[in-house]
This record gives sequence, C-alpha cells and structure tokens, in this order.
Amino acid sequence: MNFDEINLPSKCGVYIFKDIFGNPLYIGKAKDIKKRVKSHFQEEDSKKHKLLELTEKIDFIITPNELSALFLENDLIKKYQPKFNVNLKDDKTYPFIEITIKDKFPKIFYTRKIKEDSIYFGPFYPARKPRKIISFIQRNFGICSCKRNLNKEYKKPCLYFYMKRCLGPCVPNLTNKNIYKKKLEQAILFLKGKNEKLLKEIKKEIEEKAKKLRFEEAKDLKEIYLSIEEMKKTEKIYKAKGEDFDVFGIYNEGSFFSLIVLNFKRGTLFGKKSYIFEKIEIEDKKYFLEQVLPQYYISNPVVPEKIILPFDIKEEIFLDFLKEEKGKVVKIKVPKRGRDKDLLKLAEENAKEIYQNRFPNRGIEELKKILDLEKLFSIIGIDISHFQGRIRYGGVVFFEGGIFDKKKYRTFKLNTKDPRDDPKGIYEIVKRYILRNLREEKGLPDLILIDGGKAQISMGKKALEEIKINIPLISLEKTEEKVFMPDKKEPLLIEKNSPALLLLQKIRDEAHRFVITLHRRVSRKSFFK
Repeated sequence: MNFDEINLPSKCGVYIFKDIFGNPLYIGKAKDIKKRVKSHFQEEDSKKHKLLELTEKIDFIITPNELSALFLENDLIKKYQPKFNVNLKDDKTYPFIEITIKDKFPKIFYTRKIKEDSIYFGPFYPARKPRKIISFIQRNFGICSCKRNLNKEYKKPCLYFYMKRCLGPCVPNLTNKNIYKKKLEQAILFLKGKNEKLLKEIKKEIEEKAKKLRFEEAKDLKEIYLSIEEMKKTEKIYKAKGEDFDVFGIYNEGSFFSLIVLNFKRGTLFGKKSYIFEKIEIEDKKYFLEQVLPQYYISNPVVPEKIILPFDIKEEIFLDFLKEEKGKVVKIKVPKRGRDKDLLKLAEENAKEIYQNRFPNRGIEELKKILDLEKLFSIIGIDISHFQGRIRYGGVVFFEGGIFDKKKYRTFKLNTKDPRDDPKGIYEIVKRYILRNLREEKGLPDLILIDGGKAQISMGKKALEEIKINIPLISLEKTEEKVFMPDKKEPLLIEKNSPALLLLQKIRDEAHRFVITLHRRVSRKSFFK
C-alpha cells in the first residue's frame, strides 16, 4: 500500500488499519490522523511492515477532541481485539489482610478490595497465605473476624469465642477496650515482623512439630513464618516519602508479555495488578507500553501523583488525559538510579516471575520440536575459562524441570597439553563428565549445550563417539547467537527472541557465569601464593 494514495484528514480522531475482509488489524489515536498514519509508513520496525503488507484499507473516525479519541480507541480495541494491538483485560487483584481501624473494636479480614478507612498488609500470593495468617492471629491474639456489629451489645458470644479464637468484644464484661487494643497492637507488630519473641516461638514450634512427625502442621507454621519474614524485609522498600505512585514492570519473550503494576499509597505498597498477553503482534517493550498505559488508566481511573516507567512516554493525548483526571500535571519518571530504580527493578522481577509461572515450559517445548527430540527434561551447559592459557578450568551447569539445580554443578581442572586449545578442553570435559556419571550411576542429560562454534561441537561429538554414548549435542556461538549441530554444516534457524533461543542463552550464560566465578576465585588464591 502506498501512503500517497490514501486520503486522510489532518484532524483529531481514531484511525483503523483493515485487512481484505474489512477486519480491523490495528486501531490507533492521533491529534493529526494523516501525520500519524504517515509515520507508520516511515518506521522500520518489522512488525509495522507486516501490518502494512496485510492492510487493504485505512479507515478513520474524527472526534471532537483528543480525550474522546483516547476513549474511543480503548472501546474499539476491546470490541474488535485487533491482532496488532494490545488488549488490556481486567485482572483479579491479589489478596490482603485488612484491619478495620475505624471500629470501636477493630476486626481482621481477608480482602481483595482497598478502602480508605482500614489498614492493609500484603499483597499475598498464593491466596491461602493470608487465610492461614488470619487463623493464626485469631488463635494467638483473639482479634475478631466475624460479621457481628461490635457497636451493639449481644447476650451471648459467637462460636469463635468458645473456640478460643476471639476475645468476645460483642458481649459486655468478656473483655474491655484496653485489653483488646493491646492485643491488636501486638498482632499488628507481628504482621510487620517486629514481634521477635513470637517469631522465635513459631520457629521453635516448627522444629518441635517436625520432630513429632506432624509435618502438615509444621509446614503451615513455616509458611506463616516465611510470609512475615518477607514482609519484614520489604517494609524498608515500601516506606517512602508519602506520595501516591504506580510502578510499571514489563517482561517478554517474543510476542508473549507480562505486565505488573505496583500501586503505592502514601508511600506504602497497597496493591499489585498483573496481566498476561499471549501471541500479540508486538515484540518491542516501549511500543507495548505506549499502548497499555492509556488502557490501564481508563480501566483503573485512580491516577497517582507520579508514574515510574522503564521508558519515557511523551504522547500528548495520554499526558493531557492524566492531567485532566488528576487535576494537575502527573510526573512521569524513568529512573536511572536510587530508590525509584530499585522499585522499577522490583516490578520487573515480579513481571518475570509471573511470566515464568504462566509459561514455565515454553522454551523447552519449542526447543524439543526444533531438535526433534522425544524427551527433553534435563540439559547441561558447558563452558571453559582461562587467563592467557594459564589456570584453565571448565564448568558444567545442570538445568532440569525448568530450574537450575546447583547441587549438580561440576567443575573440572583441565589437563590438555595445549592450554589455549578450547575445543580439546571441551573434549576433555564431555568425556570426563559422562564417564563420571556412568561410573557413579547418576544418569545422563537429555541434551548437552556447549558454549562455542563448529570446532567445539566437533570435539564434543568425538568424545561421545569414543565413549559410545548417543546424547543430543548442540553449541551456541556468542557473537551471532548461532546454534550448531554436529552433523549439519549450516546453523539452525531459530528466531531471535524465541523462547527456545532465550532458554539456550539462559543456560549458556549461567555456565559462563559459573566458570568465570570459579576461575576468579582460584586465580586469587594462586596469585596470593
């Protein structure tokens, strides 16, 4: 399609790229439709070229102002779900522990909704954690968790009192305001991780239950203990200047994305929203963020004072929308260092964790298809490190079931005559590692990954042939990220940013990190002597 052949207005509104059947491929907004559509034809992004190849017609809708365009774009994306757009779907929030401080006798609840007149602890994942903690607080502090109105007086207490899970504030003379207040303060200190005496008692009780083989009870207590310890660690991060702000974290592998938004109120984390996007026609994080931000604040209309992002966003329509919603200019910050940068890293770590929980085996499954393997559960990564041929070591890392098993990592001091011959070093490691495993009956990996090119993989193949063992073998070259197989002259064609290649890079990089760390440690000892 040629841009010069398209008749578009230089007005504010929404434009729609359509395919040959009239189905929307991409929907965008602009202050100047003609100018914005022209920019699509000038950009070099490969996905944009794919969009233009499929486009048969460009339609548009003129709107009275920029904000109307923003809302219309959001509605149309949700209605048609075009393949080149990101569709932000509503997400269930994480659970919290709520304490209703406004009440005469505050209660403790499990909740997913945040209100102004309560204090909150969390968020928690998985959802069973806060329920167990609340049950523990009921048993140890007697804080009320029933639906009775404590501003009224009742003749008899509820069942929780007889189960020794409540002090019975609903009935006169069973407790008083001062005793209840003291117990509540102790419970809050516990939730903050500051009740050290109780934490020590929990730890002791875990050990005692484990000795008595009451493992299920010990496991529940340990989960509570670890949750409180984690909250104690993160409290330093979440205490801030007292402002309201959101932090956006993004992680992607190819066209699969995860998005995390950490919500801070008066400087304290009070909420987290997570979203997963599968097979969208986008691979650029900044472009993804530009589409997601407006949809997020239309769906979640509480606009903070500040937004912390991994990339700078200068889209005027969006910034004007935020200003109108908030009543003042909202600060957009892309931190390079300091506390905000730490929070951004925290959000990105969360995004990565959510992604890997959702797609733990995508890389393995894709690699299995590419290599035509029946089984692919364990992979070893091999690398060598030396300094000018001296102090040469090799390392093997073990990846199994989606995680690295550091107990199965191995190190080798190399004995090859020519210390600068890396391929011979690979030959030695493969041979020694396989023979040791056979001797110790520890089983063999499903795949061997070597850091290197054709020379390294040919020596790895030679080692396996001499042992008469058939294990799939590949190598990954650092410079151009090419993947080689022993019996093929040309490298395998694996798409950049594909889960399979990202998995191989992850294992290769871990092998490199492991052997470099080992080499530095040994070198320091050697130079000291």
